[in-house]
Amino acid sequence: MNKTAGKKLLSHADVAGLLDIHRCTLHRWRSTGLVPDPIYISGLPRWRPGEIYAWLDAGAPPARKWNQAKKKVGNNNFEEIKRFF
Repeated sequence: MNKTAGKKLLSHADVAGLLDIHRCTLHRWRSTGLVPDPIYISGLPRWRPGEIYAWLDAGAPPARKWNQAKKKVGNNNFEEIKRFF
């Protein structure tokens, strides 16, 4: 079974709150490629909690670099992805 099965996905407001920034700032950061790409469910952006925490643990690298590491390692192996940073 998937490690994240049954865990809540984070909404835009959840991620903004976790980062202690305004939702508009998160939107701007998304549009400039500073945060990991969300997944979309019914047209709404959602983030996996494990990915956001791993991204922060890795020093919050730009989304482009984070996504490159995800492609090399595998999309959901966040602990391994952190090792690139």
